[in-house]
Amino acid sequence: MSLESSERKFVFKLDEFLQEQNLDKFNSNKKNLKFRDGSLMNAWFNNNKKEILESTDEKCKEVQEQHKKV
Repeated sequence: MSLESSERKFVFKLDEFLQEQNLDKFNSNKKNLKFRDGSLMNAWFNNNKKEILESTDEKCKEVQEQHKKV
Protein backbone atom coordinates (compact mmCIF):
# COMPACT_ATOMS: atom_id res chain seq x y z
CA MET A 1 0.00 0.00 0.00
CA SER A 2 1.41 3.39 -0.95
CA LEU A 3 1.86 6.12 1.61
CA GLU A 4 -0.73 8.24 -0.20
CA SER A 5 -3.26 5.42 -0.03
CA SER A 6 -2.47 4.87 3.64
CA GLU A 7 -2.91 8.58 4.41
CA ARG A 8 -6.19 8.69 2.51
CA LYS A 9 -7.46 5.67 4.45
CA PHE A 10 -6.47 7.39 7.73
CA VAL A 11 -8.39 10.56 6.74
CA PHE A 12 -11.52 8.56 5.83
CA LYS A 13 -11.38 6.73 9.17
CA LEU A 14 -10.73 9.97 11.03
CA ASP A 15 -13.83 11.53 9.43
CA GLU A 16 -15.98 8.53 10.32
CA PHE A 17 -14.53 8.41 13.85
CA LEU A 18 -15.36 12.08 14.36
CA GLN A 19 -18.95 11.58 13.23
CA GLU A 20 -19.53 8.88 15.86
CA GLN A 21 -20.88 10.74 18.90
CA ASN A 22 -20.77 7.77 21.31
CA LEU A 23 -17.66 8.33 23.45
CA ASP A 24 -17.43 4.58 24.04
CA LYS A 25 -15.44 4.63 20.79
CA PHE A 26 -12.41 5.44 22.98
CA ASN A 27 -13.03 2.54 25.39
CA SER A 28 -11.07 -0.63 24.68
CA ASN A 29 -13.65 -2.67 26.63
CA LYS A 30 -16.41 -1.72 24.18
CA LYS A 31 -16.29 -3.91 21.11
CA ASN A 32 -19.56 -2.78 19.54
CA LEU A 33 -18.54 0.47 17.83
CA LYS A 34 -17.24 -0.31 14.37
CA PHE A 35 -16.40 1.49 11.17
CA ARG A 36 -18.36 0.79 8.00
CA ASP A 37 -15.64 -1.67 7.00
CA GLY A 38 -16.26 -3.69 10.19
CA SER A 39 -13.04 -2.76 11.99
CA LEU A 40 -13.23 -1.65 15.63
CA MET A 41 -13.12 2.07 16.32
CA ASN A 42 -11.34 1.69 19.65
CA ALA A 43 -8.59 -0.44 18.11
CA TRP A 44 -8.06 2.12 15.33
CA PHE A 45 -7.92 4.95 17.87
CA ASN A 46 -5.44 3.08 20.06
CA ASN A 47 -3.24 2.35 17.04
CA ASN A 48 -3.27 6.03 16.04
CA LYS A 49 -3.63 7.63 19.46
CA LYS A 50 -0.15 9.17 19.70
CA GLU A 51 -0.37 10.71 16.23
CA ILE A 52 -3.90 12.05 16.81
CA LEU A 53 -3.25 13.48 20.29
CA GLU A 54 -0.04 15.21 19.18
CA SER A 55 -1.42 16.56 15.90
CA THR A 56 -2.31 20.18 15.19
CA ASP A 57 -4.67 19.16 12.38
CA GLU A 58 -8.19 20.58 12.89
CA LYS A 59 -9.94 17.20 12.70
CA CYS A 60 -7.45 15.68 15.12
CA LYS A 61 -8.06 18.63 17.46
CA GLU A 62 -11.77 17.78 17.39
CA VAL A 63 -10.96 14.19 18.37
CA GLN A 64 -8.70 15.53 21.13
CA GLU A 65 -11.63 17.55 22.50
CA GLN A 66 -13.89 14.50 22.41
CA HIS A 67 -11.20 12.43 24.12
CA LYS A 68 -10.97 14.95 26.99
CA LYS A 69 -14.63 14.20 27.82
CA VAL A 70 -13.93 10.52 28.42
